[in-house]
This record gives sequence, C-alpha cells and structure tokens, in this order.
Amino acid sequence: MQLGSIVDNLQLKMKCAVIGCGNGFAQEVISQLLAQGYRVTGVDIDTKKLNLKHEGLQVIEGDMFSEDFLTKSLDGCDVVFSCVGSTCTGWGTVREREDATKATVEAMHRAGIKKLITKSSMYSVYDPRHPWFMESVMKPLFWGRHYEDCANMEKYLVEKCQDINFVVVKTPPCVNNKPMNVEKILIAEGQFVPEGCCEAPKANVAKVMLDCLDTKEWDRKLIAVDTLKN
Repeated sequence: MQLGSIVDNLQLKMKCAVIGCGNGFAQEVISQLLAQGYRVTGVDIDTKKLNLKHEGLQVIEGDMFSEDFLTKSLDGCDVVFSCVGSTCTGWGTVREREDATKATVEAMHRAGIKKLITKSSMYSVYDPRHPWFMESVMKPLFWGRHYEDCANMEKYLVEKCQDINFVVVKTPPCVNNKPMNVEKILIAEGQFVPEGCCEAPKANVAKVMLDCLDTKEWDRKLIAVDTLKN
C-alpha cells in the first residue's frame, strides 16, 4: 500500500470524543484510539492531567456538565466515549456520572451522534449473587454513593435513551496497570462476571470499549469486563 493510501485511510477513521479525558483510564482509551488511527477530541473540566500529545488529539477544557459546551465540543465527532468518574468527596449525594451523561446525551442529540460507549462499575445494582463482602461491607461503608451514581446513570440510559446506541462497560473493583492480556478477558451481560477474579488491567477494559466500535452486539446493553482466574 502506498503512503498516500495509508494517510487517506487514517483520514477516513471516525472522530471520537472522550469525555472526562483527564483521568488515567481515559488516557488509556485515548492512547488506544490514537494507536488505531482514530482522531480524538478530549474534553474535561481540568485537562492538566492529560499527559498525551499527538497530532490526532484535540483537547478542549470546559464544563462537561453543560449541554451547550458539550454540543460545541462534539462538533464533527462520530462517537462518544464517556470516562467520567465519581469523586465521592464529603458526604453529599454524588451525581457526576449521572449529570454528565444526561448533558452528553442531550449534546449528542443536538449534534446528531448516535453511539455512546460509557464506563461504569460492576455491582452497582444489587444482585444476591454478588460477593457478600462487597454488598455488606464495601458498598455501605465506602463505595455506596459511587455505586448509586453508576446505578442512576445506567437507569437513565436504559429507560430514557433507547434512541441512541449506548453500551455501558462495567469495570471490576480493581483496575490495575498491568499489560493487556487479551486471552484472559471475560465479558458477560449484566452486573458482573461470575467466573471473574474482580480485577482487570485498564488496557483490557479500554480494548473492550474500543471493540464496541466495530460491533452492534452490545448496543443498548450493560456488559461487565473481568479477568479469567488463574
């Protein structure tokens, strides 16, 4: 293949917006998108933590909870990745994911974008099959507001957003910096992966999110990503 053809093919790749681009997980998603030739627009309230420089990366700083700001930021994009997290500071209600998702979906409607791939957490909605320690200790004492925010976001997408092709990718409690290990990736529809070990490299989770670009199998579904036990 001639160099000109390679450049032309890269230019035909979709343009992807990554909301919440300043956190470590989002940077893994952006790195994989850029490595595959996608153009990326990164959006966050504070972009100083984004340590990536690339000719295919545009970074926009502003209020990612503002529908008007996001509508402008999504101009020319074909798909949206949301990597917004929950800060859980203080004791008040946490709504970062829910509020950011509502603003993002409204901006997508205005911009004519139909695909949203968003990150959430396993165990956000109670299931009697969940580990006892998670439901009886970790959620009530430490992570309850974070999981409530995830659950509210998921409920909003499932009940109010059937007009877009969303995929909710749910991560295990422990997401580490280990190298990608494709052979051990486990995916299951729903709140968790019964055969998993409750941890995964963030590179694995990011890969699954990127894989959702090329398939409609998981559209309008919640999928959990975990790692095969040794």
